[in-house]
Order: sequence, then C-alpha cells, then structure tokens
Amino acid sequence: MYGVRLDILQVGKNFNKPSKSLVMEIIEKILVLVAGIGLTALVGGAGYFFKRLMNSTDNLTESVSELKIGITGMNGIILSHEGKMDSLKGEHCKDRKVTEKRLNDHGERLDDHGERIIKLETKTA
Repeated sequence: MYGVRLDILQVGKNFNKPSKSLVMEIIEKILVLVAGIGLTALVGGAGYFFKRLMNSTDNLTESVSELKIGITGMNGIILSHEGKMDSLKGEHCKDRKVTEKRLNDHGERLDDHGERIIKLETKTA
C-alpha cells in the first residue's frame, strides 16, 4: 500500500543491528507509511482546490464576457436615445420660443386691459 511494505517478518530479520531495535524499526516504517499517506492526502487536497479554482475562473471569465456583450448593447441603446433626445430638444426649443412669445403678447394685452379698466372706473366714479 502506497509503496511502503510493513512486513514484520522482514523487519525481524535484522536482529544483528546494535543501533535499532525491532520496535524502533516498526515505528519507523509506520511513520514512513503515515507520512506517505499524509503527503498523498495533502497533494490530493491541493489538486482538488486547484480544480475548483480553475472552474471558478472559467465561470468568472464567462460572466465577464456576457457582461461585455450586455454593456455593448446598452451603449447602442444609449446612443440611439441620445439622438432622439437631441431632436426632441430642438423641437422643444422651437416650441418654447413660440410659447414665450405668446405669453409675452398676452401679458401685454392684460396690462393694456388693466389700464383701460382703471380709466373707465375713474370716468364713471
């Protein structure tokens, strides 16, 4: 399993070594096995999160592309509305000048009528 063999019979053959005991050899092999499993899990976990990162990046890239397309469409709509607004503004200015002239003429007539009424009231009084 994972390239490390934990075979007690092979460990037991090395009784002539003065520096390591049988228990120490078993512990050493178990530690190597645990370290191997830990490193495998660590590399697997890093690969898993790297894959998730790549998927997120792909989704983000797709969303940005869709937003760019939407913004381009909105810019076209805005430009067309700006053109319409300019034409309406020109028409409004013409209408406004006519309306102001009519209001000024009406105001002058009201002032004239007011003066006439005052003159008539003073004559009849």
